[in-house]
Amino acid sequence: MSTYSEWLDWKPGSRVIENVPEGVTPKLTEPGFVSFVSFPLAPVSEKPSKLDRQKEQAIAALLAKPTIEEAAAAVGIGYATLRRWLQDPGFATEYRRARRDLVSQVAAQLQSAAGEAVAALVAIVRDPEAPASARVSGARTILEFTSRAVETEDLTARIETLERAAAARDGKSIRAVS
Repeated sequence: MSTYSEWLDWKPGSRVIENVPEGVTPKLTEPGFVSFVSFPLAPVSEKPSKLDRQKEQAIAALLAKPTIEEAAAAVGIGYATLRRWLQDPGFATEYRRARRDLVSQVAAQLQSAAGEAVAALVAIVRDPEAPASARVSGARTILEFTSRAVETEDLTARIETLERAAAARDGKSIRAVS
């Protein structure tokens, strides 16, 4: 299975992506941040992927480049070829799987930064020297996300209860969702 890895160096208003040599350790920078992104290009399954190397590179480019045209150029293929590959069910499945893996990794990075984000908002809300608009905006954000989190937890509990009831009615067992 091959793996696609890049540095994402983000600063407000810009997006710079550079290839990373193996063994490089990610580090934080200011005023933005640098994060390491690595995801498998082949599915986790018992039979190997039938995608050739160029199609794997195309999937990686589609994930890294903002347009299909730029992705095709990065791989050295024509736009029409890449559009045709995207219509192929096998290629489309591999591409969706790689996108899901990437989104999952990004979500994990966001979750790990959530505590710092909350601390920053609380610091702004509590800072008497901060402009009133910043304090109100921070307070509103805290309240909105708290409300959403409670709603999400409530809905998750209700769905799990309904799934257990349906499974019990149908005589099936369901796996626990964490």
